[in-house]
Amino acid sequence: MPVYEFVCTKCKHNFEQVRSIARMDKPAQCPKCSHPAKRKLSMPNLQTNPGTRIRKIQEAKQAKAENKGG
Repeated sequence: MPVYEFVCTKCKHNFEQVRSIARMDKPAQCPKCSHPAKRKLSMPNLQTNPGTRIRKIQEAKQAKAENKGG
């Protein structure tokens, strides 16, 4: 399940909560003061594994740079 960021409407406390996509826009309860909190728009946390294309491109650039120096 995704992790969403929230900010309390009363005390402005920022916190994260794991919840289903169906509940992503519903208010969360602030763990500090128990008032409703709204979901914040935040950057996604994208993780890649070592076998992805991004890593291969980075390794190729590094190898090319090392070959130029040597």
